[in-house]
Amino acid sequence: MQEQNRDLETLFEKRLKRNAGTTTWTGVLIVLVGIVALSAPIIVGVSIGILIGIVLLISGAGQLFFAYRSGEGAWPWIVGLLTLVAGGYMAGNASVAAATLTIALTIYLLFAGIADAVFALQLRPFDGWKFVMASGVLSLVLALLIWMQFPLSGPFAIGIILGIKLLASGFLLIYLGSAAKQLARSAK
Repeated sequence: MQEQNRDLETLFEKRLKRNAGTTTWTGVLIVLVGIVALSAPIIVGVSIGILIGIVLLISGAGQLFFAYRSGEGAWPWIVGLLTLVAGGYMAGNASVAAATLTIALTIYLLFAGIADAVFALQLRPFDGWKFVMASGVLSLVLALLIWMQFPLSGPFAIGIILGIKLLASGFLLIYLGSAAKQLARSAK
């Protein structure tokens, strides 16, 4: 079992060292996007809701086209129409889109927090595991805060919470990239 864990650690270290620069630059980009989200949270929240509505509109139109071309019966038509109506409603009604996204964001943060915590426990021998655990705990706390303020949280929460999560994830990647660079230098 210990040998298997060591092999996993070695594989993880090799991949992290090989991708240190990419990890760092990805982290920087994510931090910048997080700053944008925090600087205009309501605009970000509403924009995301409208964008998802537009994507659903396009998807519904595609499903209706498939239903027409395939002639498979009523279900493709029903699914296509429901998707089209939901997309139109979300694209045209930002408050509904924001409420829907607030629920989806809460669920995302809950699962992301759990995943980060599990990953942190797997990384425990490495120095950065506490940062990964902190990111997971932050995600869980943010999910709880959104849920407690729902439906008042709406688009403002989407922008703020997304911005905070992006900042935390970006800084984590910057830290991991920097640590990988140091590991790569010390291995030479």
